Amino acid sequence: TLATPAPRGRGPRRRTALVAAVAVVTLAGLGAGIAALAFDRDGDDTASDGGSRDKPTATATASKTPGEKPSKPSPSGKSSAPPSKSAVPAGYELVDDPFGFSIAVPEGYSRVVKGPRVYYNSPGMEFRIGIHVQEQDPKGPLRLSREADARGPQDYPGYRSGQVIETQRDGLPAALWAFIWNGSADDGGSRQTYDLTWDEAGRMYDVWVSAPVGKKSEGKQHFDRAVDSFSRPADQN
Repeated sequence: TLATPAPRGRGPRRRTALVAAVAVVTLAGLGAGIAALAFDRDGDDTASDGGSRDKPTATATASKTPGEKPSKPSPSGKSSAPPSKSAVPAGYELVDDPFGFSIAVPEGYSRVVKGPRVYYNSPGMEFRIGIHVQEQDPKGPLRLSREADARGPQDYPGYRSGQVIETQRDGLPAALWAFIWNGSADDGGSRQTYDLTWDEAGRMYDVWVSAPVGKKSEGKQHFDRAVDSFSRPADQN
């Protein structure tokens, strides 16, 4: 491939029953893959980056430019013409981010930048959407996600229910990572994270959502919306 967990390095995976059952999921059916992935384990589902990812501190002015919702990038790495603005779900707005991508986030979320990542957070930081754009790593999304999962117990207090699934996003190699952790002292409880990483047009994209375990269904909805709406300029290299 939502202290930030160590950069995307991920190691041996062990997730038993669920991962074996789901092996390869196409992102067109990402919602179903996530549902099978980590929905009710330990009664907890909350992952946020134990540090910078989940608890960004450097705040930037929200730069939201509602516009037409772009379509998903094609396997060639080129984005097709965006659909009409009405395609953006009610309660969400399309953001044209200065980092070079567009994404649908819930209305009223604030934009925060910390390090190389961009965050869109709900008031009170209950829900957090993170996006990381970087150069591709030779290891690829799957290996990096597995390495991050292997480091989970060191990076996230109370790390559990970690799972990594090999998948695709519009035909492009991708990995889906989900886990629960105890959350920070300010979180008031465990958190669930859903994290999708894929390679496209010479870059690696990482989109994740962190939510309170008790509201993981809402967190999954935000994750689905973010992934489905994410696009980059067709001419971006």
